[in-house]
Amino acid sequence: MKDLTVMTTTKRRGRILSEMHETARGLHAAGLIDKRRMCELDALCYLDVEEMPPQKIKAPSEATYISQAVLPLA
Repeated sequence: MKDLTVMTTTKRRGRILSEMHETARGLHAAGLIDKRRMCELDALCYLDVEEMPPQKIKAPSEATYISQAVLPLA
């Protein structure tokens, strides 16, 4: 059964990210950013981010007795 607590994925981009991407496209067109770096930037700008409810974020740290700040480093 599908977990109904997981929220939908969002693909919206913020104003700052859109402007940064537009600037990078201009730098790429001028030859100041190579194709590889532009592809890397495109990949970062279009990441699918899944929103999670607080309970799903908190559960691993409670199960392992590790703080949420330290857990990503473990």
